[in-house]
Amino acid sequence: MDDVSTDELSLITMSTLTDPRGWAQAGFTFDADPDSANRLVLAEPDVVDELCAPIETGRTLSCQNGPVVVLNADGWRTAPEGWPDVETYRQFLVNHGVGHLLSQFHPSNRCPVPANPRR
Repeated sequence: MDDVSTDELSLITMSTLTDPRGWAQAGFTFDADPDSANRLVLAEPDVVDELCAPIETGRTLSCQNGPVVVLNADGWRTAPEGWPDVETYRQFLVNHGVGHLLSQFHPSNRCPVPANPRR
């Protein structure tokens, strides 16, 4: 991806994960550790489909697959309708994906349409 540097992604990810309003409230701490099995990857939609398989992302969703959180670059670039700005949506993507990595899943009664909580 030419339009997002590794440094920019790392900065946004770490500032989101270490924000005291987020996971820190639940006692989680995060470090950028190159030896960790856990990864956060920003990828183009076709690569997201490959990395997320067998999860079906339809070239639009992000996913958590094993120790890897895969963020869809299209969503990273442009927030969906209804979001105040792309920065807020990026924070959501990071927190949401990492939440799945931390075994936090959608309650069945709160997500009537899988992968589309707004419906």
